[in-house]
Amino acid sequence: MATAIIPASDWGSITSNNQPTWAGARGASTGTIQSPNVLEDVEIYAIAGSRSNTYRVSRFFMWFDTSPYAGNITALDYYFPSGGQQGNAEYIIDESTAFGGAGAGSPLVGNDFNNAAFQTQLTGPFQWSFAPIVTVSGLSNAVLLANTGVLNSAILDYNYDDSNVSPNLPTTTSVDIVQGEPIDIYIEITYSTGWAGGSSINGVALADLGSMNGVPFSDIASINGI
Repeated sequence: MATAIIPASDWGSITSNNQPTWAGARGASTGTIQSPNVLEDVEIYAIAGSRSNTYRVSRFFMWFDTSPYAGNITALDYYFPSGGQQGNAEYIIDESTAFGGAGAGSPLVGNDFNNAAFQTQLTGPFQWSFAPIVTVSGLSNAVLLANTGVLNSAILDYNYDDSNVSPNLPTTTSVDIVQGEPIDIYIEITYSTGWAGGSSINGVALADLGSMNGVPFSDIASINGI
């Protein structure tokens, strides 16, 4: 096994803007891409007003090009530079179809706000921390997705947004992801090395062979291009 670090190819936060209802904020068909310097990259905002209530949801989207390791990834972790949090909340990383979908590569647009695949969980629920780097372990679903060549993900509030539970008034929670230098958003993957072209050669199990022409199979990347 070996490890590799893959920086995010693109990322960004999108807000629903202020809406008079929870359903309107969570289900908005489009939103506004926020400045990289905004503090509320992932946010739940629910405040009672004298005339009407105000709700706002923000989600953070990112994608990683895992194509050089597709099919060989066995584990992965997400890493985020953190500016801290407001409130006590749980978060989740779900699959996303932003950035053009499964192929990714397109710029993030406001219409991507609703391109989070709710409850298609790539991690378990987690709390943000005030540590300089927040580390989140990927589930088997994240490994499966990464092995397609693109890991397209969204960070959501878990208790309200992902679960579609209207927050009590007042509720304000958010996290600040420090985007860009000096530390990028990235994943660290574990991947298998060596020849994985089959379990036998000429009917003889690899376990009984161990090597080819004196070279261990763990040091062989391919045989005749396979």
